[in-house]
Amino acid sequence: MNLKQVQAFLSIVRLGNISKAANHLYVTQSAISLRLNSLEKEYDIVLLNREQGVRRVTLTSEGERFYQIALKYESLISETRNIKSMRE
Repeated sequence: MNLKQVQAFLSIVRLGNISKAANHLYVTQSAISLRLNSLEKEYDIVLLNREQGVRRVTLTSEGERFYQIALKYESLISETRNIKSMRE
Protein backbone atom coordinates (compact mmCIF):
# COMPACT_ATOMS: atom_id res chain seq x y z
CA MET A 1 0.00 0.00 0.00
CA ASN A 2 1.28 3.44 -0.85
CA LEU A 3 0.02 6.98 -0.57
CA LYS A 4 -1.04 7.27 -4.22
CA GLN A 5 -3.17 4.15 -3.94
CA VAL A 6 -4.83 5.39 -0.75
CA GLN A 7 -5.43 8.84 -2.23
CA ALA A 8 -7.02 7.25 -5.29
CA PHE A 9 -9.28 5.06 -3.17
CA LEU A 10 -10.35 7.91 -0.90
CA SER A 11 -10.99 10.22 -3.85
CA ILE A 12 -13.18 7.62 -5.52
CA VAL A 13 -15.18 7.16 -2.34
CA ARG A 14 -15.49 10.88 -1.62
CA LEU A 15 -16.38 11.88 -5.18
CA GLY A 16 -18.45 8.85 -6.05
CA ASN A 17 -16.77 7.71 -9.23
CA ILE A 18 -13.46 6.99 -10.86
CA SER A 19 -13.66 9.74 -13.51
CA LYS A 20 -14.18 12.49 -10.95
CA ALA A 21 -11.38 11.09 -8.80
CA ALA A 22 -9.05 11.11 -11.81
CA ASN A 23 -9.90 14.74 -12.58
CA HIS A 24 -9.45 15.69 -8.93
CA LEU A 25 -6.00 14.08 -8.76
CA TYR A 26 -4.98 15.33 -12.24
CA VAL A 27 -4.32 11.84 -13.58
CA THR A 28 -5.98 9.63 -16.15
CA GLN A 29 -8.90 7.38 -15.37
CA SER A 30 -6.76 4.38 -16.25
CA ALA A 31 -4.13 5.49 -13.69
CA ILE A 32 -6.79 5.60 -10.97
CA SER A 33 -8.10 2.20 -11.99
CA LEU A 34 -4.58 0.77 -11.96
CA ARG A 35 -3.94 2.12 -8.45
CA LEU A 36 -7.21 0.71 -7.19
CA ASN A 37 -6.67 -2.66 -8.86
CA SER A 38 -3.14 -2.98 -7.48
CA LEU A 39 -4.42 -2.17 -3.99
CA GLU A 40 -7.13 -4.81 -4.29
CA LYS A 41 -4.65 -7.39 -5.59
CA GLU A 42 -2.13 -6.63 -2.86
CA TYR A 43 -4.65 -7.47 -0.14
CA ASP A 44 -6.77 -9.90 -2.17
CA ILE A 45 -9.96 -7.95 -1.52
CA VAL A 46 -12.62 -6.15 -3.55
CA LEU A 47 -13.11 -2.60 -2.30
CA LEU A 48 -15.76 -1.24 -4.65
CA ASN A 49 -18.85 -2.53 -6.38
CA ARG A 50 -18.49 -1.64 -10.04
CA GLU A 51 -21.49 -2.19 -12.26
CA GLN A 52 -21.78 -1.69 -15.99
CA GLY A 53 -23.75 1.47 -16.75
CA VAL A 54 -23.78 2.67 -13.14
CA ARG A 55 -21.72 5.80 -12.67
CA ARG A 56 -21.61 5.89 -8.88
CA VAL A 57 -19.52 3.26 -7.12
CA THR A 58 -20.39 1.79 -3.74
CA LEU A 59 -18.20 0.20 -1.10
CA THR A 60 -18.16 -3.52 -0.46
CA SER A 61 -18.12 -4.68 3.15
CA GLU A 62 -14.34 -5.03 2.83
CA GLY A 63 -14.26 -1.56 1.30
CA GLU A 64 -16.12 -0.16 4.31
CA ARG A 65 -13.51 -1.61 6.66
CA PHE A 66 -10.63 -0.51 4.44
CA TYR A 67 -12.10 3.02 4.25
CA GLN A 68 -11.59 3.43 8.01
CA ILE A 69 -7.99 2.24 7.69
CA ALA A 70 -7.38 4.57 4.74
CA LEU A 71 -8.65 7.54 6.75
CA LYS A 72 -6.20 6.70 9.54
CA TYR A 73 -3.39 6.30 7.02
CA GLU A 74 -4.22 9.69 5.51
CA SER A 75 -4.26 11.26 8.96
CA LEU A 76 -0.88 9.75 9.88
CA ILE A 77 0.68 11.02 6.66
CA SER A 78 -0.71 14.49 7.37
CA GLU A 79 0.63 14.43 10.93
CA THR A 80 4.01 13.29 9.68
CA ARG A 81 4.16 16.13 7.18
CA ASN A 82 3.23 18.62 9.88
CA ILE A 83 5.68 17.33 12.49
CA LYS A 84 8.01 20.25 11.91
CA SER A 85 5.28 22.75 12.79
CA MET A 86 4.40 20.79 15.96
CA ARG A 87 7.70 21.61 17.61
CA GLU A 88 7.41 23.51 20.84
